[in-house]
Order: sequence, then C-alpha cells, then structure tokens
Amino acid sequence: MRKPNFLRERVRELCRDPSGAVTMEYVLLCVLIAAGSVLAVIAFSRTIMDMTHVATYAMTGQYEKAGNALKEYRKDRAQDFDSAAQWSDSFHR
Repeated sequence: MRKPNFLRERVRELCRDPSGAVTMEYVLLCVLIAAGSVLAVIAFSRTIMDMTHVATYAMTGQYEKAGNALKEYRKDRAQDFDSAAQWSDSFHR
C-alpha cells in the first residue's frame, strides 16, 4: 500500500481552488504596469536629461551654450525620428 504524498495532494488541492486566480490577475497587472514604466523611462530619459542640461546652462547664465546645446539636441532628435521612420517602414513591408 502506497503512502499518500502530502505535496502531491496539496498541489492538487491548490489546482482545484479558484481563489488564486484573482491574485494572478493582480500579478499580471503589476507586471504590465512595471513594463510600461520601464519603457516610459527608456523613451523619455534622454529627452529629460537633455532638457536638464539646457536648463542648467540657462540658469548659470550661459545662454549661448544653452541655445547651441538645444539646437544640437533638436538636430539629434530629428535624426532619431528619421531613423525610427526607416525602421518602422522596414517592419511594415
């Protein structure tokens, strides 16, 4: 006669119990929110850093450097948009 396995019985019991489904939904929701937050940080971190750099120049009275830096950052962004458009077009072919 086989002795009942406590772990096996506990797993079967948990599989039949629907109370964990709500918890799993919350876990999935938290994972999606975390992923969205990470993507937002990645997408906007460079822009925020650049604007902080320009603001630092402007606050210290280096207006010419601030203007030049802003022009460079805008040029970089335009190149980024062109590159993104090319990538997007290549994915949709």
